[in-house]
Amino acid sequence: MKKTILSLFVLCHWYGSNAQFSVAVVAGPQINSVTPAFSLQPDSNSVYTISKHTGLNLGVIANASLNQRQTLFLRTGILYSAKGSQVFQQFDTSAVNIWDGKKHFLEATTNLKINYIDVPVNLLYKFPLKGKTKFLLGGGLQTSLFYNGSTDFNSIKIYGDDIDSTIQTDYQQTIDKDLPVGPVANKYNTLHFSVNGVTGFEFGKVFITLSYSNGVTDFFKSEAQSFRHKTMGFHFGIVLGNSKPASHTELNTNVVNDRDHDGVSDVLDRCPEIAGAILTNGCPDKDADGIPDKEDECPELPGTIQNRGCPIFDKDSDGVTDDKDKCPEVAGLTKYNGCPVPDSDSDGVNDEEDNCPDIAGDVDNHGCPRVTKEQQQKIEHAAKRIQFEYKKADLLPMSYKVLDEVVEMLISNGSFKIKVEGHSSGPETESNKALSQKRAESVRQYLISKGVTPARIIAQGLGSSKHISSNGDKKENPEDRRVELLIF
Repeated sequence: MKKTILSLFVLCHWYGSNAQFSVAVVAGPQINSVTPAFSLQPDSNSVYTISKHTGLNLGVIANASLNQRQTLFLRTGILYSAKGSQVFQQFDTSAVNIWDGKKHFLEATTNLKINYIDVPVNLLYKFPLKGKTKFLLGGGLQTSLFYNGSTDFNSIKIYGDDIDSTIQTDYQQTIDKDLPVGPVANKYNTLHFSVNGVTGFEFGKVFITLSYSNGVTDFFKSEAQSFRHKTMGFHFGIVLGNSKPASHTELNTNVVNDRDHDGVSDVLDRCPEIAGAILTNGCPDKDADGIPDKEDECPELPGTIQNRGCPIFDKDSDGVTDDKDKCPEVAGLTKYNGCPVPDSDSDGVNDEEDNCPDIAGDVDNHGCPRVTKEQQQKIEHAAKRIQFEYKKADLLPMSYKVLDEVVEMLISNGSFKIKVEGHSSGPETESNKALSQKRAESVRQYLISKGVTPARIIAQGLGSSKHISSNGDKKENPEDRRVELLIF
């Protein structure tokens, strides 16, 4: 493994001196934590104190440019990374007797140290600042290869046969420097993966960065838990060899008959007397939008070919450009193609706030028609004429005509909803409440059978909780056995 890493380091140094990308050596401290707490003696009764592990991170990284302006790069590398954690536990049994009949106070510490070979793969953007200074921002994925590691578990047990007895102490320590590796439970994974982000500053050939990685796969899995690394690292780096982009001088010197010396031969140059850009066939392009100035209707502003070199404006400032805005003079929403929220029923309440968007209603009633006093009185009168079989939930035929009138009102007023309340007489009992619920459901099912949408009907059995007689909680008065209807 060590020979492989050394060979890769030498190879990267050679490429950094001869190829068209840069290579740098980096080193710095990092702070690592493990989630959840990694303990070789997990115990739900313990009090855990978790300490982060400070380790070293060093190696080589390489940057390969992905665009002509040398601002977007693919960054990868090979890094030695020391990770781990420390967990301190306290278990107090001074008030209870456990399996050995003694009273205990136990302190235990688990030290975990694991070394990895990290291979990050990031997209990195370099924002030019002043002079050679650049601001770095990027992110990507990281592969971590298990290199070696150890666990150190020690415990101190203080105990006695009772509170007044002589105190005794046991100290135990177990060190394991040959950690088991494999893809099964209670072994350390050979590979695990993380997502990471990086930011920092570059000053010519020197840079400093701050990175953060969060595990997306487990590095260890017990029978009950899975563990992952979280790492914050600080790096100082120095670029090796020549980090400047490859020169195109040789290409330019080989171009013949180039009067304006812009790198485009006169045969291909559409503006042979004026220096321009290769992208625009030798013609000037002030705003660098890929459209020659002589064809650009807005030569000072970057634009699009579809808009003849001009930017696409947003006159109403609603976030929808004029080429996609169906209401370019009026501010609207993206989901309505730049138009305001519609009002389908033209009642002054837009569809998003209108509870009855297809029926003209009252602004103060959220766009729905108001229930008139006469309509409510008609419903209340109908409710008093609903009859059931004695001690059953079956509707009597005389109730059908009454309920048909209710159906007619509901269908004529599509925004109305109705609540059916069932009530019973006498003291409150489970059987009374169940019967009142069944009677309310009978009314609901009849309305549904006549064409009323189920979502518009609520059925609720209230049992004997709301008497209208003076002594209904003691006697079974007929007036308490009723159904009430409420339109809303």
